[in-house]
Amino acid sequence: MCVDSSVSWQEKLSRLNLMVNELDYRIIVTVREPILAAYSLYVELYRNFRNKYEDFDDFFTNSNQAKIYNYRYLYDFLINTFGDEKLIFVSFEDIVKQDKLDLSQLFLIMIGMTK
Repeated sequence: MCVDSSVSWQEKLSRLNLMVNELDYRIIVTVREPILAAYSLYVELYRNFRNKYEDFDDFFTNSNQAKIYNYRYLYDFLINTFGDEKLIFVSFEDIVKQDKLDLSQLFLIMIGMTK
């Protein structure tokens, strides 16, 4: 979702909200250390950014895509779009560490049986 194409990530999430509005759903938001996450995105899409941003600092400061790693901005946007009762926040690091969180635990979190 965080990769802008001709549609921003904000618009994608707003459209998703319209699609699921009548359903019983939960949104799982994975978060990780924001500088590492933004740098990972920057490296992944460097070929697209190299002519637009001078360096990583420029990308992080001025890119709409990097705004998704400003967690206050992201949180406010998600609350305003979906409502807090629909959101489940999970640490990316917990997901990738198999001894911390597996898919069955993630499912239990989704259905509200554990935190």
